[in-house]
Amino acid sequence: MEMAFSVLAGTVVGYALDAVFETAPVLTIVFLVVGLVAGVAAFVKLWILLKEKIEL
Repeated sequence: MEMAFSVLAGTVVGYALDAVFETAPVLTIVFLVVGLVAGVAAFVKLWILLKEKIEL
């Protein structure tokens, strides 16, 4: 869920900034990538936490 929200939030922010600065689709793509990275980072963090709990 957190990964999906990160991607969606990044895309929406990028789209809104593209509308303001008339730079479509540059900022949409940039913030989509930022959202993807944030989502993957959250997933990896959760994976490590669950892995540590299972090993204990």
